[in-house]
Amino acid sequence: MAVMDGSLDMSALRGVLYDRQAPPPNLSTQSMPVSDANYLTVLDSTTRQVVDQILKEQEKGSFGTISIPGSSQPISLDRPVTHIELNKLRRQFMNYSKTHPIKDTSKISANFVMFITNEFQD
Repeated sequence: MAVMDGSLDMSALRGVLYDRQAPPPNLSTQSMPVSDANYLTVLDSTTRQVVDQILKEQEKGSFGTISIPGSSQPISLDRPVTHIELNKLRRQFMNYSKTHPIKDTSKISANFVMFITNEFQD
């Protein structure tokens, strides 16, 4: 709306300021979903257990298929994976899970296993 001849149309101004629809919400304006009070603690401990289990199996000399408690799908690795690589993936999964919480905390382990498997199938 521009004022060209010095007159101002107040009804048009009101329409522009107050009567228009709000833009659709996006991730930055939406409130976080409600989750359990101890969700982050469970997320941290579960992902840490998965990483520890993988490293423990690798120390035994087990490569290939590694069974993880809490997950029906085993992890298939074609090479040894370092602690640094696993912790990097753990941080990525935790950051994603903070903004997209998993409602059933018993599925955290299975989802993390799928996340790791997808990263190493390239």
